[in-house]
Amino acid sequence: MDEYNQLKILGKGSFGCVWLVKSNKTNINFVIKEISITGLKLHEQESAVNEVKILATLRHKNIIRYQHAFIQEAKLCIVMEYADDGDLSQKIKLQNGNLFLELHDD
Repeated sequence: MDEYNQLKILGKGSFGCVWLVKSNKTNINFVIKEISITGLKLHEQESAVNEVKILATLRHKNIIRYQHAFIQEAKLCIVMEYADDGDLSQKIKLQNGNLFLELHDD
């Protein structure tokens, strides 16, 4: 994680946490999702690896872009671009039950 400066924790779960980080090389903000692999059952480890494989293949303007992944101190670290406008659950709450206006590229 020497390549990144940890700024703050964005969220925590049963398997790890999500950090807002800044690249020491580019000064760009990213998100690192840390998944503790210590004590994970084999199928849970396989699920984590599959998540990385799936993220690496996704290319769409409305999907957060995967950057790379690495293992450090028994944690799988998944580096992704940072969505500074918040996450989907925050956007849904702000809608107060109203539908989103959907924009299409023509």
